[in-house]
Amino acid sequence: MQKLERIGKYTLNVLDRIYYHVVGVIIKIILLFRRLRTFEREKILPIFERRGVSIKDYTVLKLQISSLIFFLVVAACAFDFLSYSRALVLSVISGSYSFYVIFTQLKLNFDKDYHAYRDFFLGYLAISILIFIFSRFSGVEGHRRYIYTMLFSLIIAVAFSVFLKKRYGRNYTYGEVLESGNVAIVKSSYDLLSGVKPGLFPVVNTAKAKKGDRVKVRVESGFFNLRGSKPVEILEVVKNG
Repeated sequence: MQKLERIGKYTLNVLDRIYYHVVGVIIKIILLFRRLRTFEREKILPIFERRGVSIKDYTVLKLQISSLIFFLVVAACAFDFLSYSRALVLSVISGSYSFYVIFTQLKLNFDKDYHAYRDFFLGYLAISILIFIFSRFSGVEGHRRYIYTMLFSLIIAVAFSVFLKKRYGRNYTYGEVLESGNVAIVKSSYDLLSGVKPGLFPVVNTAKAKKGDRVKVRVESGFFNLRGSKPVEILEVVKNG
């Protein structure tokens, strides 16, 4: 009986230490992200703003970089190019930062479209983990493991892309008119839902939009849409400039 009590006390002490260690790590990560956020606002963001990059495009860019790092780290570990210990540290940092941006800055900047962007980046992180699990626990050995893992990656990526397009896809986007006329120049930010990349686009101005107006723009996309959708026509003026 005394032996069981000692085991119980020892287990509780170990769990207690683990709990406080985990909480300490979480607090340190939060403080690190806050310092990074301050550094971004003062040093990095002004550089992008001077180049005409919107806060939405900047937020998406950060998530693209952090989620790509997470994917590369997990993939490198899955294919034995990176040790578990290093992969764990790098994946925790990049994954935690991705979660931080998704549930704070992404939610703040994307409003009605937030759920689509949230699902996209969370799905990206989940696919990375699924690829690692498949590679390690599929039971396939040798060179076939790499081939099967690549096929699995392709299938799950295509399936997820189709799911997102069916659930959130649309054939229009929004932009700002920089030059008016029969053919207007519209500036568009990155739009996941329509597949439009940030840039300036000449579009047919059937709505007679003027410079400074925020407009709804019809887009056209190819079958594979590798280069992104193309804005082609202003449908209506959403807000006068």
